[in-house]
Amino acid sequence: GFSNSSTDSMLALGQVQDHIPGYRYTGALAWGRPNGTDEVGWTAIDQTNDNIMYAVDRQGVNIYKSTSRGSTFSASGSFSSLGAWNTPVVVSQSNPSFLYIGKSVVFRSTNAAASWAATNSGAVLDGNPGLSMSMSATNPNIVFVGTAPYTARAHIFRTTNGGALWLNVTGSLPDRYPMDIAINPLNDNTVYATFGGFGTGHVFKSLDRGGTWTDISGSLPDAPTPAILVDPLDTNTVYCGNDIGVYISTDGGAGWSGFSEGLPEAVICADLAVTKLSHRLRVATHGN
Repeated sequence: GFSNSSTDSMLALGQVQDHIPGYRYTGALAWGRPNGTDEVGWTAIDQTNDNIMYAVDRQGVNIYKSTSRGSTFSASGSFSSLGAWNTPVVVSQSNPSFLYIGKSVVFRSTNAAASWAATNSGAVLDGNPGLSMSMSATNPNIVFVGTAPYTARAHIFRTTNGGALWLNVTGSLPDRYPMDIAINPLNDNTVYATFGGFGTGHVFKSLDRGGTWTDISGSLPDAPTPAILVDPLDTNTVYCGNDIGVYISTDGGAGWSGFSEGLPEAVICADLAVTKLSHRLRVATHGN
């Protein structure tokens, strides 16, 4: 849930556990703490107006919104149902009035968080809390969400109609924590998903919106993989981050190479984010 501005390469937003209210980066050496938010959850920045930012608190109980580039935040919705400690939120790139929050029930806003409604007629997806989420860059009605194996096995769900109906597209994917999902920004038929745990594949790819999945872990280490990112300027380039470092593929996941120069010897990569303006990639890590 680490987020970058698309128009200011020096502006980014993230949150960390037990440090309320999270952190905002504005190019200075130190990160600043905005007022009014809570700890832990995902963040999102409006990609058309970086004055507008969002942050979810622990277990997705509340969402906070800033209209001042993160200087201050105010509450902009609260949610019932089971939530993961680090609840996901996404904002549409093509229509930033659309946001989704993934708990055991997925909630949607169509007016920039002024109000929210439960999707799926208010029904849970599988009883598990949402853990990962991604929205099509061109169609705010296409969303994928991964659920944590809490009350049942893990699943990946897809909607193509704004949450009116969610389809289980788990297929042959492993029963592991679905750590991250990335949709190709130029072709939302192509989707990537990464998983935690050991002993099974960690990076999977679909060319048909989750209808079928292929394990593309290849030479990657057998390690939990919290992050996946498709380069918005060259969608054949894919980055993934695991509990060892960052890796790059220049052929859509067919092969992988290390991409960790300058990082510690081994580092947990919690998330990856890129800004189009300067083509700058950032990795949010545990400990550094």
